[in-house]
Amino acid sequence: MSETAVGPNVLRRRRHRRLLVLSGALVVVCTAGTVAFTEVAARPHATPSSATPPAVAAVTRTDLVDRIKVDGALGHGATTPLAGRKAGTITSLPRPGAVIGRGEQFYAVDEVGVPLLFGTIPMYRDLAEGAKPGEDVRMVQENLLALGFTDLGQVDGVFGRTTVRALRQWQKARGVKQTGVLAASDVVVVPGPVRVDGVTARLGGPGEGDLVTVTGTDRLVTAVLDEAQRRYAPVDGVVGVELPDRTVVPGRVREVGPKQVDGKTQLVATVALDDPGAAPDAGRVTVTLDGERRAGVLVVPVRALVALKEGGYAVETVDPRRFLAVALGMFADGRVEVTGDGLADGLKVVTAS
Repeated sequence: MSETAVGPNVLRRRRHRRLLVLSGALVVVCTAGTVAFTEVAARPHATPSSATPPAVAAVTRTDLVDRIKVDGALGHGATTPLAGRKAGTITSLPRPGAVIGRGEQFYAVDEVGVPLLFGTIPMYRDLAEGAKPGEDVRMVQENLLALGFTDLGQVDGVFGRTTVRALRQWQKARGVKQTGVLAASDVVVVPGPVRVDGVTARLGGPGEGDLVTVTGTDRLVTAVLDEAQRRYAPVDGVVGVELPDRTVVPGRVREVGPKQVDGKTQLVATVALDDPGAAPDAGRVTVTLDGERRAGVLVVPVRALVALKEGGYAVETVDPRRFLAVALGMFADGRVEVTGDGLADGLKVVTAS
């Protein structure tokens, strides 16, 4: 007789010898990326066909996704301190919430404005005609062109006469001395537009040192993860974000890495919303992250599993009442992937109540 299907009469003879439904047996359950334990209640080995099972569920064929939910915060991402290097007295500072773009004044020292330039290389030297060609020169040329000073001609990293002329035109437009020289302290270089999150300096203070904290201008969600949860947040992975009003909007993971959160370095996932306008400026959210996915597999509720004394698991069918041995696959959302002889989509099985 088959090991995977046994009838009621045989079950009566074997109930103390072969198969045993373990009352209070522990079954490992993987749900939302964690491991927990649940009890499988005892059920009779054989009952009359007219008996009503305590609870019934169907074997279903579906996609099983290992999914977790983590708390997140709406905002503009992690903050970064921004420093000035111009000697003198601070006479102007930006206000919190201000967005500062290319060529716009960041702060002022001795009533001379210090603007932002966009780039990835900081100003590390004074630039004047004849300076050694370099990426910092190219960066200044690209900014002058973007600001509309096209007389400089080609962006070639050479600080020649045309670059000097364009720089003087920009200095004139800003109302500062038209020297044709750009000192390292005359500008602050950032990758792109910034939003002022907080002001740490004060009017009348020195113009050198940290002045403000800034963020990017995009509306973002940040969520602190455990290291074990990193695999659920691949860069460019699709996530769901439940907003404070319980609306769920899509987003994508922009980056995952260590950030300073409440004075501690933690692993932070930064999520960009597909539609930033759909979310408020701030608030607590819930981020749903998907891990492993198994497509088109048979699944049952975890509480349908029956632990066998000799090892392994089975499910108990409703009509006829018998036990089918099953092999277990992935666990997720209180369900488990099962394979075995006699299993089929729609098959009714008994579950613990």
